[in-house]
Amino acid sequence: MHQPLVSPSTWKYGLGLAVWGVAVLGTLQIHRIPGYWGHAICGPWGCGPPAQALVAYHGFWLMLFVPPAIAFQGQLSIERLRKVGIALTVLGLVAFVGIVCWEAVDWLLHASMHRKRYVVQRCLFVVVNLVDLPTLQLILTGMTCVVIARVRRRRDDGEPDEQPTPATDQPQEESAEMAESLS
Repeated sequence: MHQPLVSPSTWKYGLGLAVWGVAVLGTLQIHRIPGYWGHAICGPWGCGPPAQALVAYHGFWLMLFVPPAIAFQGQLSIERLRKVGIALTVLGLVAFVGIVCWEAVDWLLHASMHRKRYVVQRCLFVVVNLVDLPTLQLILTGMTCVVIARVRRRRDDGEPDEQPTPATDQPQEESAEMAESLS
């Protein structure tokens, strides 16, 4: 009997990987969309790149991290998935706080008196425009893993999505017996 060279599951994963790769590369092409999206992030704290470029790079990091986290969540135990999610979230938050602290100190030391009052906007501006370091995407991916772990735990524990009301939770006979015992 002739056996196939490649199993159906290999084709499935190969096709999924190809679709994911095209989606990642396609996301980077957003910056080529014609039209003026504007420089929405401009002010005394600086002026950022075109919005298409920001969307493309932030989208790239999201497409790079989140789909694999969702696709491979079944390969990890619930507890390990939760720990990975917490680690990614903490890593992203530490990077975020580090960038904000560095920029705040730098801005307050070098900005004119008029511009020093924009320190919060400047820090957020730098975080949003720093597409080389995916801090926001790490936080989002970590939170996604934690949420998936929580959903899986609830599903595995058999907890219902909504808590039943006491009136519908017990049959009529038990409710009557309970009322008599309380009297």
